[in-house]
Amino acid sequence: MRSACKASCQVVARCTRGMAGSVSTASASDAPWAGHATPAGTAVWAAHSERASRGLFRSHSVHYSGVDSPPGSLTVSSLGIGTYLGGGDAETDELVTSAVIRTVAVHRWNVIDTAANYRWGRAEVAVGAALRALRTLGGAAREQLFVSTKAGYPPEGLLERLLSEGAISPADVAGGAHSMHPAYLQASLNGSLAALGLATVDLLYIHNPAESQLRQIGRSAFMERLRAAFEWCERARAVGSIKAYGLATWTCFRVPPSDPQHLSLQSIVELAEEVGGTDHGFRYIQLPVSVGMPESWEQPWQVLRPAGATRHVTVIQAAAELGIGVFGSGPLMEGELLKGRALAEAAAMAPHLRGIEGTGPRLLQLARSTPGLLATLVGHKTPANVEANGALSKVAPLSEAEFQATVQHLQDL
Repeated sequence: MRSACKASCQVVARCTRGMAGSVSTASASDAPWAGHATPAGTAVWAAHSERASRGLFRSHSVHYSGVDSPPGSLTVSSLGIGTYLGGGDAETDELVTSAVIRTVAVHRWNVIDTAANYRWGRAEVAVGAALRALRTLGGAAREQLFVSTKAGYPPEGLLERLLSEGAISPADVAGGAHSMHPAYLQASLNGSLAALGLATVDLLYIHNPAESQLRQIGRSAFMERLRAAFEWCERARAVGSIKAYGLATWTCFRVPPSDPQHLSLQSIVELAEEVGGTDHGFRYIQLPVSVGMPESWEQPWQVLRPAGATRHVTVIQAAAELGIGVFGSGPLMEGELLKGRALAEAAAMAPHLRGIEGTGPRLLQLARSTPGLLATLVGHKTPANVEANGALSKVAPLSEAEFQATVQHLQDL
C-alpha cells in the first residue's frame, strides 16, 4: 500500500518542483480528516478548475440540514470515480490509489464512491491512502470533495465478529451475506471511516437492500427493517458521522411494479419523512444507467400520487420531483458493453460522439449526459484508462436533444 506520493506523478504543485525520491505522507495528522463537502468548498473547487469544461460540474440543491446554513447547493462533477472491480492485491491497491489522486487533482472530478465490501475491504483502504496524499500535499480540501460509501455487504470478517459477539443474530443476516441491522450498520460505518481516514462521509448508501432481502423476508418485514435502518441513519447524521443517506441499488428501480423486487421511490421517501420529518437525510439513490440499461430514463415504472392524482414517470423524473439526487453506476456494464463490435462501430459513427476517442469514453459521455442525472460513476485504474476517461473533463455533456438523438442512433443500428 502506498505510504508516499511519488514525485514523478506531477499531480499537485508540490510534486512538480523537481523533488527527488518521494514525498512522505507520514506528516499528516493521525486524526481523521474532519469536515464534509460544502456549497462554498465545492463551488471554489469548480471555479479553480480552469481547464475543465464548464459542463463538468452540476449544481445540486441541498434540501437537508447539516451541510450549510441556510441550505444551499453542492457543486459536483458530472463524472465520479468508482472503485468496485479489481483483485485483492497490493498492485491493484496502488493502481486505485494513484487513479484516485490523479482523477481528483488533475482531471478535477470531486465525486469519489466506494463501499465497505469492494475488493474485500481493500478499496476503502486504497481510497483512504489517496485522500491522505491529497490532504498532505494540498491537492484538495475536505470541503471540496463529495465522498460516498456503502454498508450492507460486509468486508471480510465483520459479520463473523458481530455474530460471535452477539451484536446481531443469524436472523439479521439475509442469505448469509447481507445485513442492515443498526448494530451492523454502525460497525460497518466505523470501519469505513477508519479505512478512509475521515470523520464524516457525505453520503452513506444502504447497499442493495431490496436485491438482497426483499424476496427472502417479504415486503412488510423488509419495510420494517428499512425503517430501523433509517432510524439509525438519522442518529448517525445527528452525531455527524454522515451527512446524508440513500439506497445503492441494481434492480429495484429498474423493474416494473409487477416485479417482486420493485420499490416505489415515493414510498421510500414517505418512510424517510415518517422517521426524520421533512429534514430527513434520505436524499440520494444510485442505480445502473447506461445504453445497455436504459430503464432509468426510458421506462415510466414509478408511480407518483400527488394530491390524489396518479402519474406514471421514470425513476429519474420521480427523483427530481421528490428532491432525490441520482448517481448512475455501471456506464460500461462492468466492461460488457466494450465487447460488442456493433455497438463500438455505432458509437464511433454517432455524430455527437465523434470528437471523443475510444468506445469506453464515448459510452461514458453518453451516460453522463443522461438528463436529470447528477453524476456517472466509473471505475478506472490503469493510467491509460484514467487519462482516456479523464479527458472528458474538457468536453461538455451532450444537450438533451443531442442525448436523445444519440440514443436513437445507437438503437437504430
